[in-house]
Amino acid sequence: MSKLMSKIWTQFRGGCILRGNLIKFNNNITSQIETDLKFENLITERQQLVSLTHMLSKKVKGLEGMVCDLTRAIKRMEFDRNMDLEKKANVKRAPAEQPTEASPTPPPAPSDKKKITQCR
Repeated sequence: MSKLMSKIWTQFRGGCILRGNLIKFNNNITSQIETDLKFENLITERQQLVSLTHMLSKKVKGLEGMVCDLTRAIKRMEFDRNMDLEKKANVKRAPAEQPTEASPTPPPAPSDKKKITQCR
């Protein structure tokens, strides 16, 4: 912006015609000032877009972290639920198996087992 102001100031010193309240610049000077203003606007717009992209990228990273935490929590809940279902199934099976385990059949005698020897 300072470059633009200095160009306008140098044009006031010479090269412009003052007629009452009307100031008229040369056509070359006005077109150059217009292009400088367009460049200035484009530069400020680009800076605003860069700051917005930084802000949005931070928000995206935050959201990615939240999604990751949610998926971990969901998996943990599913695992806990599966474990509870397995425990309930084991508890239901255990009373049915207890009378068979307490049956009066004696365990096999250790002398009945054959010894396994290795041949070399």
